[in-house]
Amino acid sequence: MNGVSRLRFSIITQSISTRRFAQRERPGKALLLAGAAANFGIAALHVFIVVIGVPGYIYFGTADLARLAMQGSPIPAVATLALAVLFAVFGVYALAGAGVIRRLPLVRVALVLIGGVYTLRGLIVILDILRWVQGAGYPPRQLFFSAAALGIGLIILLGTFWRWRTTS
Repeated sequence: MNGVSRLRFSIITQSISTRRFAQRERPGKALLLAGAAANFGIAALHVFIVVIGVPGYIYFGTADLARLAMQGSPIPAVATLALAVLFAVFGVYALAGAGVIRRLPLVRVALVLIGGVYTLRGLIVILDILRWVQGAGYPPRQLFFSAAALGIGLIILLGTFWRWRTTS
């Protein structure tokens, strides 16, 4: 190969390599963006639950918090708003993992932990299905909540895996 041919070959292989990297990176970014959107949605839902009050706590399965709210305790609102902040932080970490905002400390570790927690919570779907099939008077919405947690956890873990693989 002469110098010009080597240069052309180098440019072509570099272009192919760059395209392959971009194609592999896109699914991870899209998944992490979906995970961020889900977390921000869940954070907003928790704020909405505080606004609704007792009926919101009852609907989402926290009868103990509903009782406290009926007694005028601030604990349900504080706890629920703390969860809203936590979910918002999860969303910010997902955005950082997607590369939309600046990199945050321990972003990969945090995303694996966040995805792991969601996935573990979501695995309760197995028990939910058993309760529902046995007719234990179990609300089907609980099955939906578990399935959603499992889906979000897997989305965040897969997105992190794809981004990690392509950026390491």
